[in-house]
Amino acid sequence: MSLKESQSVEFKESISQLSRSMESLCAFANTDLGTVYFGINDDGKPIGINITDSTYRKVQQSVFNSFDPKIYPNIFEKEIDGKPNLIVELKNAPDRPYFVKGKAYKRIGTSNTVLSKVEIERMMYERGNPEFHYDRSPLKSTMADLDHERILWFYRRAHEERNLPLDDTPETMEKLNILTDDRPNVAGILAFGNDILKYFPTSFTRCAVFEGLDKTGRMLDHLDIKTDVFSQIDQAENFVLRNIRKEAEVSNITGR
Repeated sequence: MSLKESQSVEFKESISQLSRSMESLCAFANTDLGTVYFGINDDGKPIGINITDSTYRKVQQSVFNSFDPKIYPNIFEKEIDGKPNLIVELKNAPDRPYFVKGKAYKRIGTSNTVLSKVEIERMMYERGNPEFHYDRSPLKSTMADLDHERILWFYRRAHEERNLPLDDTPETMEKLNILTDDRPNVAGILAFGNDILKYFPTSFTRCAVFEGLDKTGRMLDHLDIKTDVFSQIDQAENFVLRNIRKEAEVSNITGR
């Protein structure tokens, strides 16, 4: 049986890797939670470990002494392919951001990376303000940063489906949560901004088609979509449809 690491799963061969596993638990706590398996090698093969009362105490003490604020994972033994594994499962982490030895980590794919100062500040603000919604945060923007034709397009669709008024007054925009304190907020700029890269330089969609089965082949087509999110979705879908290639055969008999 071969297992795979993921956004929420980390493998460690033995308890000797306990220190590094604390970084993974921290990343899980600051992202989407997760589980560390002790007794599985890097290839995903269960090899098992010797589990005693001392093993449990060592893991528990490491977890207790490493984290600020504290986390409380489930620690238990599980047999996989007949081999004993120690499982450290984190199912609840309400006090983000979490730190290990002064550093806060997040999970990206199967890797752990240090949180930026901005990410830490946002998490700390959210922890102290449970009603906080990042998408409603006001920006240093004006109404001129919004594409009002695009907003009216949205209103027309919303009017047809939900009977929303056909206007783009500040009052209606407030109800849609695209304005905060009379200024376009994060959601407003991403959904209806004239130039979203002005405020979010990495908020674009990159599409590419390569020859073969991986990215080492020759690039056949590519497109960077730097519009509002609605247009990004539409253009990305069109890109995919445009690059779906259908196989055709010519018959020697019919010539078709």
